[in-house]
Amino acid sequence: MLAAAGRIVQTRGRDRPYKVVLDYDEEWSEEVLVGSIREGEELIRRRLASAPETFRHMKRCRNSADER
Repeated sequence: MLAAAGRIVQTRGRDRPYKVVLDYDEEWSEEVLVGSIREGEELIRRRLASAPETFRHMKRCRNSADER
């Protein structure tokens, strides 16, 4: 299944310090722990349904308030 949007969020884990949040629609999303930002970016590229030019607008997220 192709995602509509994806973002990388920093987590507190040592082995997997980032997670990728993939949004498929308004009701369904998926979180995948990854070991690096590069690994997260590659996962997003594989799962996104959008054209490659979309990636220049990709933002790197820090810890969100709900993870503290």
